[in-house]
Amino acid sequence: MDVAFEGAHMIWDGVLCCTADDPEAYYAADARRVLELFVLAAEQGLELKADTLLAAAGAAPGVRSLSGRAAGAAAQRLLLSGAPEALGVLCAAGAYASFGLPQRAPCLHGLAEAPAVPMARWWLYLRRCGTSAVRDASLCAALELDAALPELMAALDVLAARKTPPADRQELKRVLSRLPEALDYDAAARTLVWRPALEQPARTVRGAAPLP
Repeated sequence: MDVAFEGAHMIWDGVLCCTADDPEAYYAADARRVLELFVLAAEQGLELKADTLLAAAGAAPGVRSLSGRAAGAAAQRLLLSGAPEALGVLCAAGAYASFGLPQRAPCLHGLAEAPAVPMARWWLYLRRCGTSAVRDASLCAALELDAALPELMAALDVLAARKTPPADRQELKRVLSRLPEALDYDAAARTLVWRPALEQPARTVRGAAPLP
């Protein structure tokens, strides 16, 4: 069944495509449309038609003109979705260069299986990009993310340096000099378990379709 999306999109058999007469011009006219497209596809488990993906990717650098709040909100929704690799696609297309995210997309194999909480997904993504902890605060500020994220990710860095994670919250308190109030220990432990999965080879990106 065909489903109209904001008058310029259609979903057919799990494939999302742009029905505008000139898709390139449509996305170039408003970079928010690029983010809306990727977020919809990632959250709903849809594939993108090849020409729609190419048109949106071509207009992706326009995201740099948006506010940090708009860009950051979309980036986080992508990371927390079932297809977090989509953020890598946008970064590779130059959407987030001005906000400090690396343009070269890392291997994100396994990230969708990690805990779907901001602390976990952002830490795994940034460390896989090779981003050091010293840049966490500036990145979070540029994207207007939760101000507590840098501290939470720093706590994960401390835990990741250990051979085994703390057995319980009491041991966790002993490991960390100051336990961040918002730290979810269960999510932190599961994040460290999933981290090795990101070291496996990336899946091949199919040319017509998905969000990789």
